[in-house]
Amino acid sequence: MSRTTTPEGGLVGSVTAAVASGAGAARLTTLSCSGVLALRATPDALYLVGAGAHPVGGDETAVHLAVADDATARVASVGATLARRGPFDEPSRHHVEACLGARAALEWAPEPGIAAAGWRPRAVTVVHTGTTAA
Repeated sequence: MSRTTTPEGGLVGSVTAAVASGAGAARLTTLSCSGVLALRATPDALYLVGAGAHPVGGDETAVHLAVADDATARVASVGATLARRGPFDEPSRHHVEACLGARAALEWAPEPGIAAAGWRPRAVTVVHTGTTAA
């Protein structure tokens, strides 16, 4: 049995998005999704959704978000994620990186994850903030 990884860096899912301010509302200017993660835009938020199987041990996922100067973004999810131990006794890795421009705001509000017995998570979140970002 082989695990579900791709040749490039082991990622099974990634999202890259950029948000800019528009006429009275934020607008998504760049969106790239692959594998088991996707991002969907609605009038009230950007939603992280599962586009494939839930992560198992050894899987790696990444979210990269850029919020431009003066823009506001809300990121939520449609439901909790169930993470399980995989066929290999390896940790899952999840990396979130957000870059906020000057006076930008980000509300990060995904649903909590559910960890099944034996799951070993490794999560890293990095936020780069511009002047007066929130």
